[in-house]
Amino acid sequence: MSLDEDYVSPQDSSWKKSIKGFLIGAVVAVSYAFTGDDLIDTFSTQMLVGDGKATSQHQTTDVFARLVSVALGVVLFIASIFGVFLVDRYGRRNLVLIGLIGTCAANLAAAVFFGQQKSFVSVCFAATKMFIGLGCGGPAWFLTSELVRPEHAWIFQPISTGVLLASTMLETFFFLPIDAALGNYRQEQS
Repeated sequence: MSLDEDYVSPQDSSWKKSIKGFLIGAVVAVSYAFTGDDLIDTFSTQMLVGDGKATSQHQTTDVFARLVSVALGVVLFIASIFGVFLVDRYGRRNLVLIGLIGTCAANLAAAVFFGQQKSFVSVCFAATKMFIGLGCGGPAWFLTSELVRPEHAWIFQPISTGVLLASTMLETFFFLPIDAALGNYRQEQS
């Protein structure tokens, strides 16, 4: 078998199906990046403490904020274990949709009560982690490899993961400058 016989043209229908699968996987990956999961991981203690004024100095965190940060990791771990078992029963598509909708609702509730009730906001953060563990976290990482043809997964899965990581990097990079420029939400509530 020569190299010419193995070559498949990009106009081949298998490539078109793989490109469609890649685009769907990339959209899911970007939507996962904008769930705020990584912002909560990185900045939850900063969000839950302080007087609301932007500062360039190190902020000390109270015990509550540190415990919430640890609890969020535990919630994500437990929810991910349940997600592994639920995926066979309900399917990846349903879990991704439930995860994204639930995460959106939890983040919306956290935003509405952000400056008022630290405990309620912490529960909303935990709900976000739960929905990510149940459905929209893990599938975003490997969904593209299942939506494209196996012979094309080697190229499309790394690109999809790169899109996810680039989106996450951009939102994490711009969070602190935007927070400093706009001021913290809690400051305006006082």
